[in-house]
Amino acid sequence: RMWTPSHIRYKGHDGTLHVPIKQWYQEQQQQESDNDDVNLDIHSEALRDALLSSPRHEFEYVQRPGREKVLERAMTMAGENGYIVSMYQPEDPRDALARYAYWFGRDWIHVSPKGHEALAHAIRKRLLGLQELPKPVLGTWGFGDACFSWYNSGTTELQYNEHWNMESFGSTGEKFALQQEQQSGSSSTIEVVNPFDGPRELRIVYMATNTGMYPRVRVEVEGIAVVLDPTVESSQHVHLTKMTMLGTLPPGSFTMVFTPLELAREGFRLTGIIL
Repeated sequence: RMWTPSHIRYKGHDGTLHVPIKQWYQEQQQQESDNDDVNLDIHSEALRDALLSSPRHEFEYVQRPGREKVLERAMTMAGENGYIVSMYQPEDPRDALARYAYWFGRDWIHVSPKGHEALAHAIRKRLLGLQELPKPVLGTWGFGDACFSWYNSGTTELQYNEHWNMESFGSTGEKFALQQEQQSGSSSTIEVVNPFDGPRELRIVYMATNTGMYPRVRVEVEGIAVVLDPTVESSQHVHLTKMTMLGTLPPGSFTMVFTPLELAREGFRLTGIIL
């Protein structure tokens, strides 16, 4: 169970505003500098001072009933061997960000290396508190699985046609995706193989944002047709991977066809296929 800066809201002295904490801080900085180009470094002393100089009652955590339902379902599936490990979360939202901003990256969204260390420590502490540790079982998921990902490497053994281009992106170009050309009416294909003796669920991973950067795409394979919507709902700018289960594939080799349904700022970006 985690929290991030996006789960903190500024609600104002009368409780009517409810704006994301990053937006509140940006407005604070702009008022002080009379300049729209302000420093929004989450690790700065300026943020800490702004938080602790504001009244406690003007901040709140966003309730996340959807996330809690997911955890409840996971616990039901895990049964008596399931445990929930919670990221430490101070009661005061101001204190959470003033003291633990270093747990998060400068984008205000992703967990930093220090944050991962804190999560690992919490998990280890929970496991050491168990009277008897579950016995690990070495093996694959279920009857076997196959994962093809080029998100970090920029290379793949899968065959694709000329309407895909392997492109790097991100602030330092450290991420990779097969990016679809946005020619009118053109379709891109990629070959996928189910190497197992039985059917497997087919999932694909692609980039998504809350800004409409990527087009909707129809993907077809072996009688399956699904429209992918590469958008996510968020009050803050997010750019992340999204996974969709398309259907079940029998053993063998198949051609997946991707057809863009609209034009967008960037072509559809595919980052992985999972069976």
